[in-house]
Amino acid sequence: MVLRAPFVRWARIKNPSPTSPRTALFYLQTAEGNKVSCALAIRGPTNRITYTAFGVFLDEYHEILPLGGIVQWRFSSMFAQWLDGLLYHSFLLCSEKGVGNAWHLNYVVPASSAQKLPNGLCAYFPANGESTWIVLRHGFRAWPVEVINFEFGEGWDNFRDIHALRPEFKLVMSCELNLHTACLPSAIAKQQTMLKFGFWYLPGQTLRLECEARLNEVFQVFDLEDMVIHMADRSWEIKIQNLKLDVAEFNQFWSALDMEFLDYLLIILLPNAEFQVIVFDTSDEIEKIYAWF
Repeated sequence: MVLRAPFVRWARIKNPSPTSPRTALFYLQTAEGNKVSCALAIRGPTNRITYTAFGVFLDEYHEILPLGGIVQWRFSSMFAQWLDGLLYHSFLLCSEKGVGNAWHLNYVVPASSAQKLPNGLCAYFPANGESTWIVLRHGFRAWPVEVINFEFGEGWDNFRDIHALRPEFKLVMSCELNLHTACLPSAIAKQQTMLKFGFWYLPGQTLRLECEARLNEVFQVFDLEDMVIHMADRSWEIKIQNLKLDVAEFNQFWSALDMEFLDYLLIILLPNAEFQVIVFDTSDEIEKIYAWF
């Protein structure tokens, strides 16, 4: 029977026989505990392990297969990325609706406390103790995480530990099913970002001076003549002279943001040496949506 439900984990069953070339069976599992076998680990004559997907699985679950068409792997890390891709695409296939804001800001709490959803996402989850699974993706990996009463449950500890998250860290979460945003999450996820830094708006704080200090080396290494900033379909080109930003041109960008007390601004440097900016309303922990988006 073909299962049409998100897979929340993958695992393996080791073969107890030391002489069998089939060293392990890999399977996917739903939140209800249903399992689907998907691949084998096979030891070759030179003692090298090869990971091979089952043909039946490929036929029955072609809708969640990652792009590329590869069905055999010699490296466990690449095979693990394929398995994570299956989890991620199974969630996409079963997603029912989009989310009102693409970007959300959260704060990591101590491991002894329950990590809560960003405020802006709570409206999309039940508050009656019902379990909902989401998938967190970072790089090429995917971590299904259970959410109950607006709190992260099973799967969160693993995600937190692997990324060495600490209470002073901020967590920026993105939801792709929304086009009304300063920047689509996929536009950043598909590129290797060079640098990220945040800026709290407080009285007396000046973003221009912060950028000059944080980006001094970037301006030198890339020999930039302009700082090109993108938000949605709008762009600003700010001249750089002697590693300093043009005050008048920067102020035009700053005035368009209409920053309020404790708003949080995230600046991302992309490989093309241009910058993407996202502004968060920290009271709601969501991206600020401007009329000019």
